[in-house]
Amino acid sequence: MITCPFCKRDFSRELIYEGSYWRVALNENQYYLGRCMIILKRHLEDPIQLSKMEIEELIDLTVKCVKVLREMFNPNLFNYAMLGNIVRHVHLHVIPRYSSERTYDGLKFIDGNWGGHYYPYPEFKMPEDSFRKLRDEVKIYWSRVK
Repeated sequence: MITCPFCKRDFSRELIYEGSYWRVALNENQYYLGRCMIILKRHLEDPIQLSKMEIEELIDLTVKCVKVLREMFNPNLFNYAMLGNIVRHVHLHVIPRYSSERTYDGLKFIDGNWGGHYYPYPEFKMPEDSFRKLRDEVKIYWSRVK
């Protein structure tokens, strides 16, 4: 029986893009506006065991994710996290960081950790309609950005 939360999870609500080896999903916690996860489709706990093809696709998807978020929100920088402490399933967090306030769909986003580590941060769950709108807009930009 698989107990991995990512292996059991249906990502359709958060899904931005599905590749051969990875899926790109909008993170449910949007404290950092546009935060995404790139999640390996097969179960693996140690990124050192990734295949060359999986690594190549991960790099390509990370680059595209950054391009999309730059175009949409103009973050000042990005943090990337692949820790495996909480969910032992290979995935990469792409965390846009902002030196000043951003507004999306009438919601204000302030990076209270600007200038320091991204963690800890408060839980911020967007209203469902705003979350879906953000997901859909990221998908549109994803289809346009090369």
